[in-house]
Amino acid sequence: PAPESSPAKTKSISFGEDVKDNEAKSNGVPTDPDKGDLNRGLSLYSMKYDIDGDGRLDALEQAMRDMDKENDGHLKNDQVYAIMQDQKDTMKKYLSMRRILIGAAILIVILAASSFVTAFAAVM
Repeated sequence: PAPESSPAKTKSISFGEDVKDNEAKSNGVPTDPDKGDLNRGLSLYSMKYDIDGDGRLDALEQAMRDMDKENDGHLKNDQVYAIMQDQKDTMKKYLSMRRILIGAAILIVILAASSFVTAFAAVM
């Protein structure tokens, strides 16, 4: 018989799997003696994205969680690549806008200087 073909494995990156030293495992939910259950409102998958362990997802943690379409607590390499590509595109836009603002500032200085020189020449 022919060997069965296995599905292609994809590498993934996992976030938030470490439990902080001062947290204990209690029914799979990290706890803090001062705060009680930290992640009482989060699903098991969402807890993996709670990087700071405060029991809720901030905007960045939620964005990572939203990208996890398979709900497995991991971001695949193509998802991380998409994030990096978006970051690169945003940086290009930022640098382009920065150049435009610098050019506009230089133009304003030149126009102000020419206005000053024209006013000074008119007085003389």
